[in-house]
Amino acid sequence: MGNFVKNKIMAQIAGLEMEDVLDEIVIERAKASNDYAPWEDVKKKLNTKKRSMPKLAIYKNLIFYIVMFDLTERYHVHVANNKTGRNTTAKIWLDTLELFEQGSLTEKEITTALKFCSTYNKSLIEQIEKIRAGEKTKTLKIK
Repeated sequence: MGNFVKNKIMAQIAGLEMEDVLDEIVIERAKASNDYAPWEDVKKKLNTKKRSMPKLAIYKNLIFYIVMFDLTERYHVHVANNKTGRNTTAKIWLDTLELFEQGSLTEKEITTALKFCSTYNKSLIEQIEKIRAGEKTKTLKIK
């Protein structure tokens, strides 16, 4: 059975969408890299069943969140529009403030998200670090 099929079955058992499960190869690379948190340490600190996609912030109609399985990657946020119901999210790197994936957000929403990430960069990173350390966080609600 291939890794993709195994991961898909694991995702279905855990009640997750496939996009929320890192490919086994990515996990192995993360374990081997000094740039990423050791995967086993991250797994020990986190209860992924409780909060698999914790919200970091809500601004206008945008929700900024992380995916727990992504904590081995560079710091980034996923951004979704909570009004339109479109299901493909954007992904923004917080270290460079670059758009990695636009998803189904509009150009205006992307511009708003990038400005928000620039303004609240330090707060977003602090929240991710707390979550990575197994601490609780509160969602930032900015008007």
